[in-house]
Amino acid sequence: MTRLLQALIFICKNGKPTLQKVIFTTDGHVTGLENYLTYELCYAGDCANWTLTAANIIGFKGSNENSIGYAFKKDGKNKRLAMYNIAPPLKDEEGGAILGLAFDLRQE
Repeated sequence: MTRLLQALIFICKNGKPTLQKVIFTTDGHVTGLENYLTYELCYAGDCANWTLTAANIIGFKGSNENSIGYAFKKDGKNKRLAMYNIAPPLKDEEGGAILGLAFDLRQE
């Protein structure tokens, strides 16, 4: 049985909440996040090398197999999950630098 995660989550851009609601399910599906349908938290493997420095990573995939990964940081006090862009790796390097804030998710 698929269960929804117990939160009402909204995308925030430039520090302001949008009306765009995001729903994560326990079986790895996501709705309301642009063109992405599934998500996966990175625990080990190739995705662990997406960044130059250690980071929490989440990957999203869409219907046409397009995918993207973000470094994320949880702020439990403010019920916020900040998603950071990851730069492509430099030549002869594993992983890319963590760039600025892409968007954040906030629980209402």
